[in-house]
Amino acid sequence: TNNRFSGVINVQNIRNPIEAAALLSGEKHSILSSAQATEFCRTKGIPEYNPETEFRLH
Repeated sequence: TNNRFSGVINVQNIRNPIEAAALLSGEKHSILSSAQATEFCRTKGIPEYNPETEFRLH
């Protein structure tokens, strides 16, 4: 193994952030947060979703 660590922090509206972490392991920067993490996910085609539910809204 190459013993690389990668991760996303505070990513918004992404269903499976672990997919982004896996893709980041091959990138120059292996940790992204907030807007940069969300934009990275969008550019890589990782599915988005709205986490709000009726229960959460009330």
